[in-house]
Amino acid sequence: MYRLLILFLMLTCSLTAWAAQRLPVNDGDQVKIIISVQDVSRLAIDGGGRLKKVWSPDGYLDLEPDKERGEAFFKATSIAPKTFSFFARDDFGNTYTIIATQDNVPSQTIILVPKNIERSLTPDMSKQSLPYKNMINTLFKGMFLNTGLNGYLVAYDNIDVPVWAETSVSLIRTYQGARYKGEVYSIVNISDEELIFHESEFFEFGTGVLAVGLEHLVLSKGQTTHLYVVRNVSEVN
Repeated sequence: MYRLLILFLMLTCSLTAWAAQRLPVNDGDQVKIIISVQDVSRLAIDGGGRLKKVWSPDGYLDLEPDKERGEAFFKATSIAPKTFSFFARDDFGNTYTIIATQDNVPSQTIILVPKNIERSLTPDMSKQSLPYKNMINTLFKGMFLNTGLNGYLVAYDNIDVPVWAETSVSLIRTYQGARYKGEVYSIVNISDEELIFHESEFFEFGTGVLAVGLEHLVLSKGQTTHLYVVRNVSEVN
């Protein structure tokens, strides 16, 4: 319940601000981050952007780019000092200096949020009215807290949704309204490895997706998280 409250409070500040650590940046900024000494960390770009290049002139990075998603997984090499810097460039043309300090913490997810890019859940979200956003907030609150909502028919389901071999995904609850439909999914890591998710992966999770939220972005073996999806009823097949 505490975790759900945190998610809702973040939602009321920004529809896209879910669980990940997000750092607003401008082109040329220096960004200070904490990374794990022993575990791999993840770097990504918000606002629909992708990492174009990550590099360390001093050979301080052990880097594994994910070209399909436009992200990078990285770890400091054995020769890297406790605090060192490297560079990252996104496909918006921005270049950032990342100042990383190693610490005894678990894997970190760092999301850079370019300030010069108009961010939105949908292409025209910024043009939508405040009542529109309030309706989305209200629906998310009901899903997070598992409560009924005026104007929505709540149904409890247990429908398997095959997505990835590494997960067991089930649709467990739906909120059917005249304009919006809310869906709550249970996602279980059934693999032997840690799984790392990003909310942007789920904007292609069927049709008419307006907003998504995850309780946990990182799932260890056997761990469960909940996925919350809001759809536009008129676009749902």
